[in-house]
This record gives sequence, C-alpha cells and structure tokens, in this order.
Amino acid sequence: MEESTRLSVHVPADVPAKLAELAGGVKKMGSYLTTLIRQAHAGQVDVGAPGDLDLLTAGFKHLSAKVKELEARLQQVERA
Repeated sequence: MEESTRLSVHVPADVPAKLAELAGGVKKMGSYLTTLIRQAHAGQVDVGAPGDLDLLTAGFKHLSAKVKELEARLQQVERA
C-alpha cells in the first residue's frame, strides 16, 4: 500500500456531496481525488498549448453526462 498523508481542505458546502457522488461513496473520495489530481498534473505537463486541458476536460464532462442520460433512458425502457 502507498504511503498516505492526511489532507485538510476548505471547500463550499455543496462540494463534499458532489465529490462523494462522483467517487462512488464517501470512503472512495480520497482515491478519486488522487486519480483526478494525478491525471490533471500529467495533462498539464504534457499539454502543449494553454487551454487544451480545459477543452479535454469539458469534452470528458460532456461524454460523462451523455452516458448518465443514456443509462437513465435504458432504465426507463427496461421498466416498460
């Protein structure tokens, strides 16, 4: 197991619930943040032009929303 460090951050009141939802549970938030930060850091190091990472992030968020939308539609169809 990797060595870990406790981290304390101050965020707006709505962020913890959103982070737990994205991570798949409260106990998975640290692992999710670790992955997210490592990916963001790797992206910033490798991205050539400013704004490329933002463009990729926006595209990923859009695709993620589409997947959720399609999952909801599939559940509606399966219930019918």
